[in-house]
Amino acid sequence: MKEILASLVVTFGLPLMMPVLVGASPKIDEKQAIVETVENETTKTEVKEFDIYIKIDDELKKEALIKETEFVIRKKESETIQAEDFIEYLNLKDLDKWSFTNETSQQEWSLQSLSEMELTSDLHLMLSKKEISQDTLENSKQQEVSETSRDNDIKSTENTLETTQAISPTVPFTSRYLPPIPSNKSKFLLPLSSVFSQPVTGKNGTTVSDPPQVIDDKILQITANKRYQYGAIWSKKKINLTKDFRMRSYIYLGDKFMNAADGVTFTLHNDPSGDKAIGSHGSGLGAYSSGKDSYRKYIANALSFEFDTHYNGDQNDGMDLDVVESDKQYHRGHVGFAIPSNQNHLGKPRHECVKYPENDLSNTIWHQFDVTWSASTKELKIELPDLNLSDTFNGNPTGNEIVYKISNPLETFKSNSVYWGFTASTGQNFAENAIVMSSIPNSISHQATVRKSETEAFETSLNVAKGETLEIKDNIQLDDIDSRFSPKDYIEIDISGLDYQPNSLTIGGQKVPENDISQSNNKLRIELQGVYSSVLVNADKTELRMKAKVINEANDKANQVLKYRFIYFGEGVVSDSTDVTLTLPKRTYAYHQLAKIRQATDSNFTNTITTHEGNKVVLKNTITALDNSLFKKGSIYFSGNGINNSDMTIKLNDELYTGVITSVGNEYKIELTDEMARKANTQKQLVIEVACELEKSVKEDKLLYTFSYEHDQFPKTASNRVEIMIDRYGGVTLSVPESFDFGEQKITNRTKRYSSKIKGDLKVIDKRRPDSNNWCLQLREMQPLTNTNNVNDLANLLEWHLDKSSTRQMINQGFATIMTSTGNWDPQTDEFGVDLIVPVEKQLVGEYKGVLKWQLIDAPSS
Repeated sequence: MKEILASLVVTFGLPLMMPVLVGASPKIDEKQAIVETVENETTKTEVKEFDIYIKIDDELKKEALIKETEFVIRKKESETIQAEDFIEYLNLKDLDKWSFTNETSQQEWSLQSLSEMELTSDLHLMLSKKEISQDTLENSKQQEVSETSRDNDIKSTENTLETTQAISPTVPFTSRYLPPIPSNKSKFLLPLSSVFSQPVTGKNGTTVSDPPQVIDDKILQITANKRYQYGAIWSKKKINLTKDFRMRSYIYLGDKFMNAADGVTFTLHNDPSGDKAIGSHGSGLGAYSSGKDSYRKYIANALSFEFDTHYNGDQNDGMDLDVVESDKQYHRGHVGFAIPSNQNHLGKPRHECVKYPENDLSNTIWHQFDVTWSASTKELKIELPDLNLSDTFNGNPTGNEIVYKISNPLETFKSNSVYWGFTASTGQNFAENAIVMSSIPNSISHQATVRKSETEAFETSLNVAKGETLEIKDNIQLDDIDSRFSPKDYIEIDISGLDYQPNSLTIGGQKVPENDISQSNNKLRIELQGVYSSVLVNADKTELRMKAKVINEANDKANQVLKYRFIYFGEGVVSDSTDVTLTLPKRTYAYHQLAKIRQATDSNFTNTITTHEGNKVVLKNTITALDNSLFKKGSIYFSGNGINNSDMTIKLNDELYTGVITSVGNEYKIELTDEMARKANTQKQLVIEVACELEKSVKEDKLLYTFSYEHDQFPKTASNRVEIMIDRYGGVTLSVPESFDFGEQKITNRTKRYSSKIKGDLKVIDKRRPDSNNWCLQLREMQPLTNTNNVNDLANLLEWHLDKSSTRQMINQGFATIMTSTGNWDPQTDEFGVDLIVPVEKQLVGEYKGVLKWQLIDAPSS
């Protein structure tokens, strides 16, 4: 239905009555439970990074190369190039003699001079066998000795405070050198100060060994980098072999390559000496008997796994008589199990499960060393992922796992509860031996899980998104009848990437007082004292629950993996839970587009419309971001023929677009800014509306339109098509007079009829198809003729006549049909009209105005 408005003004003048009708237009300190993050730490300050591209000269490839002939080392602006950067790629024993040549400037550097450089750009270096001049080498060494001495003095001062407190105030501290731990291995290291008993040291001839000690709370150094050392260190608490346990550590066996001695053992034991047990020096590795130790000391009721860096196959010191003798020549070392006894020096009992590494054990590298005990299968599994092991010397690699079956732990250990720890020794040859740990055998086990809602099951891993609230649970179990919870115990968790939700933390179903929870540097610490007496005093297990919100955001490059674990701290206990893994999937940019269209006069959008040339239409595309997708700065396109772009308006999410619109041919482009994308991301939806007019003359009978969206991570992708069918017959239109003027009239003493003077034409133009239905013209009194001071109106006093002979119709508040027909209609102004009939009582002086409303319907009247 199409409406046409016409306004009328009637004026009654003073003192005469003068009617005139006129037309008008129509969002830690050490006491925090650790949840560990694997990846992607965000810093507030952007630090420049430089790439050092290394190529290996052909002469060096055979003797120096471990991996690729070309590799890249990445350094931050404040970092320097060190020997450790090359560990993964090269054998380093002669690195200080080789030459680094800048491939651009041809300048040559030693490693020493290279390490003193301040990086300001990327470097392209060739490492060659060409030796640095002796003067340069000596100068570098002198400077290095001076700096090392100075550094060690500083380290001694710093370490004395911590290690003497951690182990024993009565043990004198000895200055020692330790290599840096690679960053990819140092993120997860546990504090060790409270785990071990006081160290045990022995005497090798007249040499008193330096004691093992914990340095910087996380590095257990078993022997110093010097001759004739040996010692042992044991856990404060025994572990229960009727329960599973696991250990992850990294072991450092020095930098002596084939000149290293003697090695390290990981040992389980129930020796009567308890945490004071120790074996012999030298080939005894601090665990076995040795031919050079007249006491033949060994650790009883024990099983050892050894990293033996030196071959001992002499007749009177034959610990390695059953090891492949080729190892004696090349001294790469071997690994395997052995049972300590007073016959080890005679080669009895034999080694078990011996394996040989492809490269030297003492090769400057921290080797991953994992131990898993299965109580059900009674198998002790060793995993050495960094070593290529074979069953024979120089044989083909056979895997990185070694499994030893302990058929009867009671027979082996004389108990199901054993101490665990490490022993080590050096001889005339020596090497530094150290351990760091990221998972420790314990008498407490706990399983961490997570879920998103109370209706879901707890899982060990989840895919998550920024803003989601998670419930994290830790089931804590005492695995030993001698173990007890203590009010002094506490739990820590590193919640980097999460936001702890206050008042959500419970233990054993009881809310933990907020003053027992502290947070610092993303670490949450939970003291047990507040719930000890009511929940933990007689318990052997409990459950911790907490809620946290994800605050990290997915990125475009890779999945972001966050790992979290709880760490329980007690006397002699540092127990880490299993990991909870949260993955923020790499942002995958995917969108759903739905294009629609409507006529400007309609309210509903559809896929296809039929309209006439020159009519106004509205094109609409709704883009919905799927999954974890976000809108980004980019471009939006719409294309199609027949658009008159002189009067085009565009809205984005109901806001008028005021930016630049460019066009190439029949394609129009608008730019989506960062701010526009940010606003769209709050709704996860972007709605584009284009209001435009069709050209007056369109050649095609059907017009097709599509939208497209693109940005740097999303290729230009089109929506569905919408269609306009052109109706070339047009519609039906109406023109009405501007006014009906009744003139100036005098008041009389009788009812009076007044004719109007018509200004403008009354026309119906019908461009429809010949078989179209009748159109219908209607008229009503929208506002009665009323004088200006509203004291009198002339409502329901108007009459319509089509011609002088037709029946007259009263015009009132309801529509009256005044004409029904097809085709054009153009009556003469002297044939139709509107009359005003005013009774005597309505004839009051004044100026009168009113409004008539016309309506043309493209359908017959009902």
